[in-house]
Amino acid sequence: MGIFGKPTIEKLIAKRDVKGLINTLNDEDSDIRYKAAEALTKIGDKYVRRQAIEVLEKIAEKRAIDPIIRALKDEEKTVRWKAAEILGNIRDKKTVEPLIEVLKDEDSYVRKSAADSLSKIGEVSVEPLILVLKNEESDVRCIAVEALGKIKDKRAVEPLIRALKDKNSDVQCKAAEALGKLGEEKAVDSLLTALRDTNSSVQFKTLEAIGEIGDIRVIEPLRNIMKDIDHDVRGVAASTLEKLSSKIGDDEMRAHSLIEMRQWHELARLGKPAVEPLIQALNHKDINIRRRVVEVLGNIGEAKAVEFLINALNDDDFEMHENAILALGKIGKASLEPLIKKLKDKDSNFRAAAAEALGNIKDKRAVESLVQILKDENPDVREMAIVALGKIGDTSAIKPLIETLEDEDSEVRWETIDVLKNIGKLKDIKPLASKSISKMLHEVITNMCANPGRSFDKETHAEQLYRILPLTDIPKNVAELFVEATTLSAAFTEVRTDESMSALEELCRIKGALVVNLLHCISEMSDTEQTLKILDMSGLDMKELKGDIIGFEQTFPVSFETQRRMAFAELRKRGMPKYDLKHYVEG
Repeated sequence: MGIFGKPTIEKLIAKRDVKGLINTLNDEDSDIRYKAAEALTKIGDKYVRRQAIEVLEKIAEKRAIDPIIRALKDEEKTVRWKAAEILGNIRDKKTVEPLIEVLKDEDSYVRKSAADSLSKIGEVSVEPLILVLKNEESDVRCIAVEALGKIKDKRAVEPLIRALKDKNSDVQCKAAEALGKLGEEKAVDSLLTALRDTNSSVQFKTLEAIGEIGDIRVIEPLRNIMKDIDHDVRGVAASTLEKLSSKIGDDEMRAHSLIEMRQWHELARLGKPAVEPLIQALNHKDINIRRRVVEVLGNIGEAKAVEFLINALNDDDFEMHENAILALGKIGKASLEPLIKKLKDKDSNFRAAAAEALGNIKDKRAVESLVQILKDENPDVREMAIVALGKIGDTSAIKPLIETLEDEDSEVRWETIDVLKNIGKLKDIKPLASKSISKMLHEVITNMCANPGRSFDKETHAEQLYRILPLTDIPKNVAELFVEATTLSAAFTEVRTDESMSALEELCRIKGALVVNLLHCISEMSDTEQTLKILDMSGLDMKELKGDIIGFEQTFPVSFETQRRMAFAELRKRGMPKYDLKHYVEG
């Protein structure tokens, strides 16, 4: 017996003593707890009423159901929500009709709680829920469809198929989702029809349902529908097709799906079966897909793709073009002959791209053809051929490459310099290239003296000198002193000028014809005043340029008179040289 005794509970109820009733909710006598809880569902505040129905649930007796059902109509939504939830846990068929009525509740959380409880109750809820599908309120129909999907009773299949045509898209989505959970193959045709709905959310849910049902008969119809469905949903369609294709082992069909899903690593792993779908995708309207398709074809390395990749070289998109070159290089020997033929294409872009790809393949059989285009009319083609020959590294290309040191295009000449340093042995190349190297070296040194400190950065000022240095006999320390002597800092500070003069003094201590020629260049170093005189003598209209130079002179007064005098004084001691280019390569 409880602390109050049985008579006490009736008194508490009669007095509407809420506090006293709450105290009895933990009484050891279930009858007292029941009476207190039932009373509190009528007279307590919303928190007490909710606590009371929770106590009724724990009592777990038939008599506890009625007070909980009454709580479904409580004025407080949280009490109604809790009551609906508890009835789902009790799972008594007596609660079905009251819960069906709650599906019309004004609060969505309460409706959701009722629907979840109906799905827990199971089979006995099916027929009443099917009737709810005719309700005028779309929210009510929607939640009923969702509950039927959770119950998974075959009686709901036909009503759910009809719900696919509901005028409300949310109901359609829930119907598709429910049919997917039911896994009923007879729903597939209706789902395919629903795919043509213009609403992307309906398409999305329908595709998910088709995938869950897993009927392989939908593969071909689904492929045909793909082009008509919303672009944002196409990836889901592709994913569905991929799963179904895997199920029947159709790798080519799976590859089509993987392309739409942008699963590039998976396509590369798939290998040969993916080649034909990838080739077809080279015409895809999405440039990003085309770029990656080319890349994957290269990774797969199938010879069948070569012809199509060569055509991709002509794409206006730079990244597409570069990916095609890399892909052909990865495919390797199978690309060789078609690429060699492309070296004769009328389009210079094709010729240059073919040369670049051949360089990546690094097959010596391409050397002869690449040598031939060293005389191509287009400098970009010539330059790319030089780069390719450098990558192949065959010494038979050395003599033809040396001839390009006389090319009219400076970039071609300098690309050749870089390649010659890395192909064959320098001691064998130097004698063969000495005349051309001397000529280029003279140009470099003269430019350095005509434009001393032009960039105020020693590395940039002397970039070309250091590039060509390995092909000359100029000692590195002599080159460094020459660079130092002809470079000033951006601010032309006295400290920096002193460094330049110290380097020049050290250069004067070194003997040999090479240093004489370097000193001769320094003795004629240009400064602002000399530059202006040269411009005046040219007879050209360079007022704007002269104005820039004069403005620069006013900001940074520049004079190399001291360096010129020192170099000239040293030359008088040694004797003025009869200027000869060969001195640059003779110690």
